[in-house]
Amino acid sequence: MSTVRVVLAGAHGFGRNYLPPLRELAAEGRAELVGVCDLKPVDAGWFAGLGRPDQSADLSGLIRRHAADLAVVATPLHTHVPLAAGAMAAGAHVQLEKPPAPSMAGYLRLLADAEHWGRAVQVGFQSLGSTAPGQIRELIGRGAVGRLRCVSAAAAWSRDTSYYERAPWAGRRRLSDGTDVVDGALTNPLAHAVATVMAVAGGSVETVEVELYRAFDIEADDTSCVRVVTRGGLAEGVPLVIAATLAAPEQTPPVITVTGDEGRLRYWYTEDRIRLERADHTVTEIVGRRTVLLRHLVEQLQDGGQDRAPRPLVPLSSVRSFMEVLEAVRNAPEPVRLPAQDLPGRAGSRRRVLPWITDIISTAAERGALFSELPDFAAAAGRQP
Repeated sequence: MSTVRVVLAGAHGFGRNYLPPLRELAAEGRAELVGVCDLKPVDAGWFAGLGRPDQSADLSGLIRRHAADLAVVATPLHTHVPLAAGAMAAGAHVQLEKPPAPSMAGYLRLLADAEHWGRAVQVGFQSLGSTAPGQIRELIGRGAVGRLRCVSAAAAWSRDTSYYERAPWAGRRRLSDGTDVVDGALTNPLAHAVATVMAVAGGSVETVEVELYRAFDIEADDTSCVRVVTRGGLAEGVPLVIAATLAAPEQTPPVITVTGDEGRLRYWYTEDRIRLERADHTVTEIVGRRTVLLRHLVEQLQDGGQDRAPRPLVPLSSVRSFMEVLEAVRNAPEPVRLPAQDLPGRAGSRRRVLPWITDIISTAAERGALFSELPDFAAAAGRQP
């Protein structure tokens, strides 16, 4: 294959982040942006260095009209399945933003469609494009931290009301017609924390315990905790805990911790930085190398020719355990309201802040516990804001 013909769906949303790597690939002669699918016309100024791509609200039509090789789907969560399925049927491979689907049924449909049409589908978990998760697995396998006791993620982010006002589907569990959205903390903004823990642990999901809470006036969760047990991987039978919030007083980089009886590994996945701390007090710092997922898939398509199927770094089939967690969140009871501080945000928006939540998240991750198992959480959750 010569130049890879690309159609981008969702330019006004997260899809705008794909324009810089597309610009680089176009300058190298590797890719051409032939079409942009969006419900609103996109200003031509956005496409500097990318020519004049055809614009339409019909993704499948764009793909067929331009014989596109690759569709980048970066649209609202509840549209991922129909758009990705339509793109495959129209003849394109797919770079699909996370989460790939808002339900396990939708995920299984995409897997079936990918097999039926012979298409590659890569999921946009950028943290899994790093060498770091593989390096951590290697260290665990070598016994660097001894016998595993827990794998956890602690994620304390801060958002304001404008985050949930940006789109009608934001902060929703489902639309009024029953369509699943599942725009919760662990399934969208902090989905990387879940996906990376599951990738490090490996194996298949046995059980998922879910606790959902909310500080904002939304339908979905903004503060949540899950505990997963897997079978057959490096962390078989070991608690995998992901604790997260979007209502922290201050935002801090998310960290994944692998705890063993002879040390621990800490991994700041947004920075590709690993720190191995041994029981003998020795410390080793490691930095992973990150590959831009879109670039890798384009290179696979361009260099593979007609005789070799592209091999994504994060194939759709590799994120099943993440989808098991998402499905458990989707089916969990409605989030419980937490008393929060109401503080000024940016440009007239408001923040909802849980002053005590960062410590709770750290403790849950350290102990492999759910929020409800921590006395401090029960005491704080019952306070008046």
